[in-house]
This record gives sequence, C-alpha cells and structure tokens, in this order.
Amino acid sequence: MKKIEFDIRNKPSKIISFLLEKFAGYYDGELYRFVKVDNFLTLVPAKQGFIARLLIVAPYCYKERALSFPLEDRKELNKLLKLQLMQGETYLIQNSKDGQSKVNTWLFSEAVPNALIRFPESLLLGMSCQNGAILKVHSPNNKQTFIAQFDGVIHTAAMKGIINSADRFTTSVGLSLQQTDELKSEDRATALANSLQKIKYNRLPAFIKKSTPRNSKLMLAQVATPLVIIMTLYIFVTSFYLSLKVNLAENKLAKNTTQVSELLHLQTLVDSNQTNSQELSYFLQNRNNLAGLWVVMAPVFKQATIKSIVFQEGKILIRGQASKASSLLESISQNPNLTNAKFENPVRKNKNVETFNLSFKLTKKLVVGNSESIVTNEGFSNE
Repeated sequence: MKKIEFDIRNKPSKIISFLLEKFAGYYDGELYRFVKVDNFLTLVPAKQGFIARLLIVAPYCYKERALSFPLEDRKELNKLLKLQLMQGETYLIQNSKDGQSKVNTWLFSEAVPNALIRFPESLLLGMSCQNGAILKVHSPNNKQTFIAQFDGVIHTAAMKGIINSADRFTTSVGLSLQQTDELKSEDRATALANSLQKIKYNRLPAFIKKSTPRNSKLMLAQVATPLVIIMTLYIFVTSFYLSLKVNLAENKLAKNTTQVSELLHLQTLVDSNQTNSQELSYFLQNRNNLAGLWVVMAPVFKQATIKSIVFQEGKILIRGQASKASSLLESISQNPNLTNAKFENPVRKNKNVETFNLSFKLTKKLVVGNSESIVTNEGFSNE
C-alpha cells in the first residue's frame, strides 16, 4: 500500500484563522480552542467559561454511518431519511447516480457541548483526502483513527480491536484502497482550518443547531455576530485594497504626468532649437556675402572718389567720380576677382571730373596674394 503525507503546506487564510481563534473549539472529550503560536494554529485546553459557536467534534464522540438507498430522487430520499433517522441524527446526501444514493449520517454524543454549528471531524478531513485514500489521524492521547473518502462518501473507524491496520480498515468498509496519508497530532489544527475553508456552503445548514421559537432570537444573535464580523472584515479588507489600488494608480499617474511634462519640455526645446537652426540656416543661405569686395575695392579707392556702393540682384553697383572713368573700368576689368564689369549709365563729364555708375559681379574664387580662396556663406576657406 502506497504511503504519502497529508498536505498541510498551505496556511489557512487570515480570516479563517481569526474566526477559528474567536469563535471555534475542538472537542474530543475535552474542550480545546484554537490559538496561534509562532504564527501557526494549534489547539490548547479551553479556559472555563469558553463557549464555542463553531465546534469540531472528534470521531470517537459521535456515531457515523455510510448508507445506501435505491433512490435517486432527493425529495423522496429526504422524506425517507426523516422517517428512518434517530432524533438529533444529522445527514448529508453525498451523491446520487445510477438509481442509487449514498448518505452519511452522524449522531453526536450527549456529552458533546452545544454550539451553533457542530462539525464532525471526519467530514472535514475526509473532504480534504484524495479520492480513495486512507487518512491515518494521530491524536495527543495516542488514539488513532482511519478516515477515507470514496466518491464523496466518508468512512471512519477507530484503530482498535481487529481494525489495527489500514488493510483491515479497507476490508471493514468493503473498499479497495491503495494509499494512506498521515496526519500528525501537531498538524491537526492547521489541517482542520484548511479543510474548513474548502467546505461547500450548501453543506452548512445540515450542521446548524435547529432552533425553536423560544431560542430563535438567541440563535439570530449568535448567527448575526460572526456574520457582522465577517462582513465588517470583508468591507475593511475591500476598502483597504481599493484604497491601495487607487493610491498606487494615483502615484503611477503622477509619475507618468511628471515624465510626460519632462518629455513635453524636451520636445519644446527640440522644436525651439530646430526652429532657430532653420532660421539661421535660411539666414546664412540668403545673406549677402561681400567678403571679397574689399579686395577688389582697395585699388579703386586710389583712382576715384566713391559716393556709394550697393549690392543689388547679385551685382555690385558703384557710383563715384574719377578723372578718367574709362581707365578705371579697364583697371577693374583686369582684376581676376570679378566678372562682367561695365558702366550701367553713360559717363557724365563736368570740367575735369567724370561721374560714373559702374557694376560688376564677384567671382567665387578670390585671389588674395598668391593664394586662392572660395567665398562661402561662412567666409573664406583656403584651397
């Protein structure tokens, strides 16, 4: 028979742990309560006056039966069970198929304390077992119990007498089970908490104490207290979670807003620099470069009196007076730094002075001494 360890690695939720500590107890002939020690749930003897609203009862404090009925109609089966079962006996219809219904019943001992909800331990632990596996439960008083779950039906037997092994237990319940799980005594509280949070809510009504008109108000108060606490905790946790989400979203939005603002500022700087660069490029491309003009005009100032120098449509227009304008034009025309030198208007002579309007174009290559330079928008560059 294969042996595996009962899984208790998952810790119960904080809400389940809180409810067990506040309202739950465990009874095996003595009353225990759930407490946390070093962040782990454990069972300790309850002090006098402790009243458990939810009580988990050990298997040797109740009688458990696994029954089979040739009925699949649950309504008819419920009627039949109410007629056949003993007073105070609790039942669950575990499955109904193929014309058969499997039922578990539990009858608690009169010594078991009253509680709003009383759960048989075998149901909780059995529901957490693998289907077809045997759970061997160890107790502090050296008692051992076999619990098995097969197709939803719970089978339980104390380890005593002829049922002194897992094989004999399987024989007693008429099943062929091939593996066993172990639950140590010190892990019982954690296992019960994990099992309790897995139980389906539609199974709860069967284990709630039946009320009478006299104690209906008391039962309502007992039910209302844990429900109010649960709802308050739920609202608190939900509100805290939503507040945290909103706060995180706001922080993320603020961070994104800052980043967007920085990006927009950088984009503005880039756009501004690009605009300045374009304007500067346009200015440099269209400005009039007259760097070579002074090389041409140096000898002219010795031969004439210059009244004005104008740059117009790519030409240099010079208005001035000279003793002999034609000689000036001939001298200028021989200069390699200009082309197309000519008079724009006829020369006017007044006594010994001739008034002229002279025009020419500067060449791109200007001769300065024995070197040549290319005039560019940025000035001279030597070749």
